[in-house]
Amino acid sequence: MPLRVTFLAAECEPWAKTGGLADVVDALARALGTVAAGDLEIPVDVFLPRYRGVAIPPERVVGERTIRVADPRAGAGARSDVRIVDVAADGYRLRLVDHPAAFDREGGYYGDSSGDFPDNAWRFGLFCRAALEVLRVEGRPPDVLHLHDWHAAPAVRYGDGGAAGPAVLLTVHNLAYHGWTPRDQVAGLGEEWDAAVPPEAPGVDLLHTAIDRADIVNTVSPGFALEALLPAFGMGLDQALRARGDRFIGILNGLDTDLWDPAT
Repeated sequence: MPLRVTFLAAECEPWAKTGGLADVVDALARALGTVAAGDLEIPVDVFLPRYRGVAIPPERVVGERTIRVADPRAGAGARSDVRIVDVAADGYRLRLVDHPAAFDREGGYYGDSSGDFPDNAWRFGLFCRAALEVLRVEGRPPDVLHLHDWHAAPAVRYGDGGAAGPAVLLTVHNLAYHGWTPRDQVAGLGEEWDAAVPPEAPGVDLLHTAIDRADIVNTVSPGFALEALLPAFGMGLDQALRARGDRFIGILNGLDTDLWDPAT
């Protein structure tokens, strides 16, 4: 049976972009759509928060549904409605996680002029939980769950996990941002995280935890992977990356030669 691949990412060009993360998520999803027939189930799914300003051409909407998702902010054991809007993108299916309280905000994707949004753990935890829940409801879980940077890291403690779960690939695009979550915000990630973080701990490093728990970790080039193993360049994650041994590798980011054509 062809493999089903699902991305979870905070950015995807041209829908939501601040830098290279968005370019890679879009380009890789498009490239996977061109692999030999039978290898992958096409289209690849890319889950993305529906931030304010993400414009959706009505003619590209191919489906939507509302699901109930466990939401720590709604109370213990309570659930909130989250809408999933499916959009036909360029060679893949964009799946927008639409929850206005989390994502329809002034400012940027991660914060405003005052700094990072203090509830980012809750926001991206809800994003990950909604993506996994809709996959569960649909009854066709992915074979490979591809997480991009710290925003997708909460997913490593959700779901069934173990042998029955998908293979989890974590791509670290930027080592500088860990998704550090102070202890008083950990509850916003849900009981799975709250129970795993000791009460006396100052907080949790989401990216560090995802590095520890993913099946495979990779980054944007073989050279950068070697540098990341050194204290001078590892941004405090070098020891965690060294501990993964050959489960941490670098794969050179591809280049869209149509978009980045010197002639044009």
